[in-house]
Amino acid sequence: MAKVFVLFAAEVINRDLSFFLVNGVVSNKAAQNLGIQRNKLIKDIASEVDGILDCLNIPKHALYAPIAADYVLYNASPNYGEVVGAKM
Repeated sequence: MAKVFVLFAAEVINRDLSFFLVNGVVSNKAAQNLGIQRNKLIKDIASEVDGILDCLNIPKHALYAPIAADYVLYNASPNYGEVVGAKM
């Protein structure tokens, strides 16, 4: 879980990177390396994602995105992003 926490911190820093740079909290070099480190963490964590989701008790149905199954069918009618009645 340590990598998950570090990735979360990297995401928070990235989200407000301009603030941190302007206020001198993050150096230019660290800012340049942030994307590389985030991508490395994501690759490291990717193989463990099922275990992480189980550990966090996130139900599988909450992760389903209807557009991922058949995007042509999904976009064939206006559904306004609804998941109700989605086929899993």
